Amino acid sequence: MDLVRAGQLCPHTAQEIARMPGDVQQAFANKVITERLAKSVVERLVSTYNNPGTPREVRKSILEKPKATLSWLAKVEKSRGPKPKEDTDSKSLYRIGVASGQGDLYPYQSSAQGRSSIHSRTLPGTADP
Repeated sequence: MDLVRAGQLCPHTAQEIARMPGDVQQAFANKVITERLAKSVVERLVSTYNNPGTPREVRKSILEKPKATLSWLAKVEKSRGPKPKEDTDSKSLYRIGVASGQGDLYPYQSSAQGRSSIHSRTLPGTADP
């Protein structure tokens, strides 16, 4: 990228941007420069953009207003809360006595109710449907 040679973009950040589809790389690189985004932020946005499950509206928002989208993504993840640990591997099952027939398979009740998803949140600057 010419932006790296000009000193406007760190090589590592440019490497992350290169993981995006070619038709959006230049526009996203310009936003990264104008919004002064750190490499770790670029990594997060690029990985979200490249995720096949990411809705089109979120991808568009990443390209148009990356900093605001990052804040929105952080709020979505925070509202989800910590991920529950599932005891499905054999070591965990032995630890609670299930594999040996001594324990209850579901000793704790966990519920996914109330969890939000990236699909059910409103993007910054958009109205509720």
